[in-house]
Amino acid sequence: MTENRAREREEKEIDLIDLMLEIMLHWRGLILFMLIGGLLLGGYSYMKSYKAREAAKSAAAATAEATAKAESLILSDEEKLNKMIEEAQEIEKDLTATSVSNVETALLNFKQANDIQNYLDASVLMKADPYNIPSGDIIFNFFTDPGKENNIRVAYEGILSSADFFNHLKEKCGYGSEVFELVTVGEKVPNNSQNKNNIIQNENGNVVRVHCYASSEENCKKLTNAIEEYVKETAATLQGKLGYHEVFVISSSVSSGYDPIIAQTKADKEKQIYTNEASLARLVDAFSAQEKEYYTLKKNIEVLNGQIEAQIEEKANEIVIPQISISKKMLLIGLFAGLFVYAGIICIIYIFSQKIKDSDDFTSTFGAPQLGKLYGQRQFNGFGKKIDKWIYSLKSKGRKKISIEEATGIIAANTALSAAKAGIGKIGIICAGGMDEDESGLIGKITSAMKAENIEAKVLSQLLYSEDEAYSTKDLDAVVFVAAAGKSRYGEVWEAMEVIDNQKISVLGGIMA
Repeated sequence: MTENRAREREEKEIDLIDLMLEIMLHWRGLILFMLIGGLLLGGYSYMKSYKAREAAKSAAAATAEATAKAESLILSDEEKLNKMIEEAQEIEKDLTATSVSNVETALLNFKQANDIQNYLDASVLMKADPYNIPSGDIIFNFFTDPGKENNIRVAYEGILSSADFFNHLKEKCGYGSEVFELVTVGEKVPNNSQNKNNIIQNENGNVVRVHCYASSEENCKKLTNAIEEYVKETAATLQGKLGYHEVFVISSSVSSGYDPIIAQTKADKEKQIYTNEASLARLVDAFSAQEKEYYTLKKNIEVLNGQIEAQIEEKANEIVIPQISISKKMLLIGLFAGLFVYAGIICIIYIFSQKIKDSDDFTSTFGAPQLGKLYGQRQFNGFGKKIDKWIYSLKSKGRKKISIEEATGIIAANTALSAAKAGIGKIGIICAGGMDEDESGLIGKITSAMKAENIEAKVLSQLLYSEDEAYSTKDLDAVVFVAAAGKSRYGEVWEAMEVIDNQKISVLGGIMA
């Protein structure tokens, strides 16, 4: 084998356009894999939704059972409550107005002490350590036309105390009603306050300070970020209402330390509880047996009534059962995943395929002169053949269209003329696997054209597999290789060329059919 052809055998280029058209010709498989991918991921999202719904149904069943039990308890408690009210009313008839007033005072002390204790147990500020409580401080500065600063400031102080503002903080930070005591707005910045940009002009009334507390520095930082975000979003919508203005955060800090106000408030609340309990104890000790019985009934009525209200509120929190659905996002991901998977498979098959491709020619692939090439020889049948033919026609787009018979005749004539000019008397036509040797086809026309030029042509289709054909090459002056794109294999052509080169027979060229 010549050095040039040896190098060509080691190197094989991939035609990207041919690869893309090959992928497009597999449009049926692409659609099928897209559907499979969509079904798989869509089915996964459906099963996930189904499991979530079943979990919600199980929770709802448990809730329904608890609700039924709660309803029976509520009914039972209501009966108890009504009975105690009747007993209290009967006792009240025998008491003086002074005795009833004393009992009401004792009940008021009991209720106040209980309410304060509930507040201490639920409040974020009261549960925090006053010696190390996280707090945030934000200072907003407003720039607007002269004379409008005070109006802008008052407007923002109102906005930062609105229900919409607190609902925003609830949503962003996960607080409940306790958020109202965590944020204070409108504190004046001292006239001597300075920031890194030295732009505070408090004497013009264009500064608003927001102070906040939280249970941890992380939560406090989240709260300050939510406040700044709300002000920026609101400022964008208020330009048309308040006139042009700009809002800047000139100071924002989070720190932990001792807060004397919270410490004093907690101490005052605890002192108030002690005062109420002490007053209550003195009153109860002075009660007569009948007054004590009346007080106990009234207190139990108060407690039981609170329990019933809590049960009713808990019962109202029903679980919403989600509907079974297919995620559109997962469905689209599945469709595109199926598309890319199948396209990748086609690419791998195309790259590692050993069959000659439509884009190949003898010069670049086998290092032999190209005597001719037929385009658009692939046949398509079945469903969608018109689409296949249209895609395949893109390969020869821009070329002048002639019939297969005309193209075959031209290639046969050119081949015969090349052999005649080279002074060849005997020539071998070596057909690679997959070539049609029909006399009316390309091979038949080449042999006929050779005879017209007084050249003896011998067709060899089993050179690698037949002893007789191997011996018949001894008298040949040159050979012509004919291979079929999509049918013949690279290896067969290379091996046949090795045999011819070893016998010192000239290769006139090759034809790609």
